[in-house]
Amino acid sequence: MSGRGADVVLPARSTLGVIGSGRVGRAVTAAVVTAGLVSTVLVHSRRLVESIALATDIADLAATQHTPTRIDAVEQPRDLLSCATLVICVRARFANTHSEPRLGGLVANAPLITELARQLRGYTQPVIVVTNPVDLMTRLFAEHSTAPEAVVGVGSNLDSARYRALVARFASVSVTAVTGSVLGEHGASATVCAHATRVAHHPIALPLDRIKQQLADRAEVIAAGIDRTQHGPADAVLATVTKLLGHADGYEELSVAVPSGVHLGQRLCFAGGHWWHDPPELAATEQQSLAQAETKLAALYEKLDTHL
Repeated sequence: MSGRGADVVLPARSTLGVIGSGRVGRAVTAAVVTAGLVSTVLVHSRRLVESIALATDIADLAATQHTPTRIDAVEQPRDLLSCATLVICVRARFANTHSEPRLGGLVANAPLITELARQLRGYTQPVIVVTNPVDLMTRLFAEHSTAPEAVVGVGSNLDSARYRALVARFASVSVTAVTGSVLGEHGASATVCAHATRVAHHPIALPLDRIKQQLADRAEVIAAGIDRTQHGPADAVLATVTKLLGHADGYEELSVAVPSGVHLGQRLCFAGGHWWHDPPELAATEQQSLAQAETKLAALYEKLDTHL
């Protein structure tokens, strides 16, 4: 199955739009500018003063990094329609009392995502959703957008990066020697694809229960100390933008639609800005876990749709 990247023609001097000036939006903007991936970054927040402040701060970063990227603030989401790619990092202000932290924002963030999709009608270039719960917010934006096949979420990308780091630590190797994916629902219920995990191209026996627990604990450790993740999601966006723009080829785990319409983490292969599904070989238990995630996300989305 070919993704939107197969027929998107990016301008020679590309522009990235970042929506949201919170912690993740700031980290994303800084990461993209430091990498020098695009000629221009446009930032939008619900309050123009925040957009201007972020643009000014990141312009200082560009100056110290000697990066020629231009950074500007825009007042309306529709001012971003000329961008080659958009990154959505908006987050509502709410008290998160849900037992699963990512689901606390389900009802709070959904109206923001729906309104953004409405304001961006006509936009057909790639959209990267970071807002949590990312699988559900990706589907929500996609179903209200002009080009649903161009919308991806970054949840499983971060889970996979964390997993490979834990495997590398266990095996006492560089993380670059590890191949492996985490798919399905972003977070504690994610599917660890241990069956296809390799270290230096060789299978490895892993203390899987321990690694899964460490994966589940990471978000809680971060939340307890600095409220929520920032730099991990930002680097997941950076890796995705790099491949969407055709600057690098390889694999990324991103939330995209499966035939049922549910969006959940899948392994995608990128080449020259094009992408397609390339699932790893899964054990029977891993296939079952993915099916359970699909059922759970479908039920949650139905409840959300009823509420909205």
